[in-house]
Amino acid sequence: MADKSDAAVHSTDGSSPAGKSLYTRKEKLRIIVFAGIGTAWAGLANSGALSGFDRGGLLFFRQAADTSVLIGPSWTGSFALGLSHIGGTVALIALCLGLVGLVWRREGGARAGLYALAITGGMLIVTVLKHLFNRARPEVVSHLMHETSASFPSGHATRSTVVYLIVTMFLAQVYPAYRRAILTLALLMALAVGVSRVMVGVHWPSDVIGGWFTALFWLSLWYPVLGRAKP
Repeated sequence: MADKSDAAVHSTDGSSPAGKSLYTRKEKLRIIVFAGIGTAWAGLANSGALSGFDRGGLLFFRQAADTSVLIGPSWTGSFALGLSHIGGTVALIALCLGLVGLVWRREGGARAGLYALAITGGMLIVTVLKHLFNRARPEVVSHLMHETSASFPSGHATRSTVVYLIVTMFLAQVYPAYRRAILTLALLMALAVGVSRVMVGVHWPSDVIGGWFTALFWLSLWYPVLGRAKP
């Protein structure tokens, strides 16, 4: 049950009433925690301190006798690639356009613009961080797909988590009785996309975890605007 600090009333466009902070104390703390953990994780990952963890994570999904082959049945590689494509640019843009169009129809252009801004910003922040850290892709195992951008953080992990959970913010208000089920499905999808990036060999595990932390930080900034039901 939400405490009184989470019961702030917001206007229909997501802004706070005059004289009241947009973020409750709990929400401010959440932003600080995600920012702190994410920053610390980025430092560890890019310093090489997690090299053992990263190497072990990549090899975990590969056969010991031939690291070019994934463990499991013959279709495991195709399955991993399919999961990866679910979190790819084309699939996410299509989902975003559908969401923004639905919000526009139900709640108007101003509200739809907020959703579009939150999603666009979440996608762009990955590009900024990739340029900042410029981490090389792993070469421990063979890649099942071709990638050219920097490795940290994982764009698929970050963007899919941002998009799936922003979709969840909207659907949970439209179908409140299914809020937990919708959230669970979104989290499982984000988890699957992230793990698939390690399985196909194009990301270190720490890239994926860094992507999740990046997404959670970004979402914590936007939850007070998009996550609360309109009065």
